[in-house]
Amino acid sequence: MKLFSSGSRKKLVNPNKPVNPVNAKQKKSAGKSKKSAGKKIVLIFLILTFLCAGGFGVWYFYQNTYASFDYDLQPVVILEGSDVTPFEFLTSAEINDDISVDFKESRFVPVAGRQDVPLVLTLGRRSMDASAVLYVLTPASHISFEFATELPPLDPNDFILNKNTAPNDLVDVRFTEIPLLPQDYPVGETFLYLELNGVPFTVNLSVVDTTPPVARAGLVEIKIGEAVTPEKFVSDIFDASFDEDNPPIISFVNEPNVLSKSESDQIVEIKVEDRFGNYDIFNAVLKIRLNNEPPVFEGLGTVNTMVGNPIVFMAGVKAFDSFGRDLEEELGKEIEIINNNVNIYEEGEYTVTYRIEDLTGLYTEETITAFVLSIDPEYVNQRVDEALSEILIDGMTQVEQVRAIHGWVRRSISDSGTRGEPPTLYEAAYRALRDRRGNCYNFFAISSVMLTRAGIPNQQIDRVPGYQYNHRWNLINPDGLGWHHFDTRSPLESINDQLYMFTASQAAQFTRMIADSRVGRVTGYYDYNPALYPPIVE
Repeated sequence: MKLFSSGSRKKLVNPNKPVNPVNAKQKKSAGKSKKSAGKKIVLIFLILTFLCAGGFGVWYFYQNTYASFDYDLQPVVILEGSDVTPFEFLTSAEINDDISVDFKESRFVPVAGRQDVPLVLTLGRRSMDASAVLYVLTPASHISFEFATELPPLDPNDFILNKNTAPNDLVDVRFTEIPLLPQDYPVGETFLYLELNGVPFTVNLSVVDTTPPVARAGLVEIKIGEAVTPEKFVSDIFDASFDEDNPPIISFVNEPNVLSKSESDQIVEIKVEDRFGNYDIFNAVLKIRLNNEPPVFEGLGTVNTMVGNPIVFMAGVKAFDSFGRDLEEELGKEIEIINNNVNIYEEGEYTVTYRIEDLTGLYTEETITAFVLSIDPEYVNQRVDEALSEILIDGMTQVEQVRAIHGWVRRSISDSGTRGEPPTLYEAAYRALRDRRGNCYNFFAISSVMLTRAGIPNQQIDRVPGYQYNHRWNLINPDGLGWHHFDTRSPLESINDQLYMFTASQAAQFTRMIADSRVGRVTGYYDYNPALYPPIVE
């Protein structure tokens, strides 16, 4: 068996064979050399470490013992209410980067204005006192100006109240949003946005209106008692902040006396106040016009009722002053009844007196006749309307209607020849319709009802007292032609046509004719007292 290859021979050692003493000694010497080299490396490392530590110690000792403070402090500008750190006072130059700084006072509080700030600088184990300058600038928190006031453009520097405390080169105030011109701001609150040295702040801006409106007040003329509003006195108003949806309020300082019975001018104080509470007071003049004529009644006339039926005396009754105003409905006056002797349970003729006073103090009293009847007036009116519908034609003048009524009565009613105290108007008219005959009062009564129902003005006229017998007939005023006589019972048959409408001179002529007539032979037939009646056409 081959123990070595052909390329290399290695000696096999028998472990049981003793070692050669020479080879063992060589190996021991080699081991000692390796240990000695290791010790040298360790020694070198220790020496280097010592040298480094010593160098650092020397450096550290120098820094803490002999190195000088090289520093540079700078002034600082802040906004009032902002915080400041001590490091802000050191410049940004790289000088003694190892220097640390702190406030000397443990609780340093900045105050507005310029102040010296005590600092403590520390370098290693050493420290020293120093001082820096701090400028605390106060921003305006709120400003205001009058609405629509033309001022120069807003200057940002104006919003630092104590800007002059710090040097100009340290202060940079700017708007971050460009503001409007002062006159362009509306009334109200808004904000201005600024910055000081890059630090933002806001200012509350109030635009106020403290200017009262200006108005022109003049004279107002009214009728006594007429309502008047303060707006009537003001012709023009100027208000800087006028708003159509919220215009100035116009009011009286003291209410004027519209019921004054003096025509002298009143001074009236008018207050004009805008929507912001600004107001001024202006003097105006109020003139009162008084009534110059007494009031007049409308709706008064003869009242008829049946026995036992109540009478509504105020039904349809109105009163107007000389300005045409309804005294009750418009002015609050009251129509009074100052005399009323009507007994609705007893048939008869009664009187009722009305009174009304206007605002000026002028008054009117008017008396009417009230008939308490045993006959229903509505029945009489109904029968009369039936007769009128037969004789009146649409389009007739009142004169033509008068002639038709006169002819109907003369044809339909005959003379009874009786005398005596006359009954009430409607009762006499009823008897004329029922009996188709009667005396002069029956003729007068049915004529009066027919004329009234036709809408023709009429009234009663009597022969003057003193003659043996009385006589009654009608006065009429058709078509506004003036008052004329109207008689449906006359003995003058031959001039019947003329009796439906005759004048005062004709009445005198007919009186003479009747006195000479074989039929009448009555003197003073149309003798009446003119003073008791309206003027009669001559």
